[in-house]
Amino acid sequence: MTNARSGLEMVKPGLIQDKCGEKIYWFHTAQSMVMGQPQIIHFLPSYDEFIISYKDRAASLEPAYLKNSISGNGIFKPVILVNGKVEGIWKRTIKKDKLVIETVFFKTGKALRQKAMKQAAHLFENFLSLKSEIVYG
Repeated sequence: MTNARSGLEMVKPGLIQDKCGEKIYWFHTAQSMVMGQPQIIHFLPSYDEFIISYKDRAASLEPAYLKNSISGNGIFKPVILVNGKVEGIWKRTIKKDKLVIETVFFKTGKALRQKAMKQAAHLFENFLSLKSEIVYG
């Protein structure tokens, strides 16, 4: 821990801090540009490192929604990440000529982020070379 604290002190001028509850998180200043933009959405696959790499997921996943995010066999479902927070789950179905993305948000009113959802789906479209349709649940 002493070496870690010394290392943090050496790089602090290039970092910004963000407090979440009682914990402090450090980010590179280049990251602050991304953090300030509203409605950045990512469709993460099940068992993604963003979720499984941390013992304490409280900064990105509200404990109340943990049960909604895990399948019956203990593996995380594909999640919808909005500005670094897990706010829902999604499922994809590949049909002959299109990709269907079904979304379920944990809180009501989140489906109003349609423009950001379409941007996130566009990345998936390009990867699969298919047009997409988003079903808001």
